[in-house]
Amino acid sequence: MKLVGNSSTFEMIVLGKSNPHTLNQYDSKWIKIELKIKLNGFLSHQFIELFKDDLIRFYNSINTSLSNFSIPIFLTTDEDAVYLKGTIDINGQVYWEGFNIYPIGNGNKLSFKFETELAQLDTLLIQLKKELKDL
Repeated sequence: MKLVGNSSTFEMIVLGKSNPHTLNQYDSKWIKIELKIKLNGFLSHQFIELFKDDLIRFYNSINTSLSNFSIPIFLTTDEDAVYLKGTIDINGQVYWEGFNIYPIGNGNKLSFKFETELAQLDTLLIQLKKELKDL
């Protein structure tokens, strides 16, 4: 799942379930993610775990925003390790702002902003839907 903007990229690669053999329903919802944030002159590359519900909320948020451009898109996590907010403007651009904290808790915080074209959201939805179905 990738957003490409002006000299910037936000990419999440789903590596699979964190606990594929667990019988515990809660533990089975954790997903291994490779997160790459490329900004003009900076690169953040790490391996994190997200809760499946975080990706479901992100998917639903995109759908809602595409129906009503005044509603922002959000990707948030319970641990506040990753935050992404997208605002759609009337010219077909999406303005993204966010942060990434590593390690979770008191780690370093990378704040960033970039913009993409609205058309990328359709591709992102398709990718998210496929990933969620495969989990």
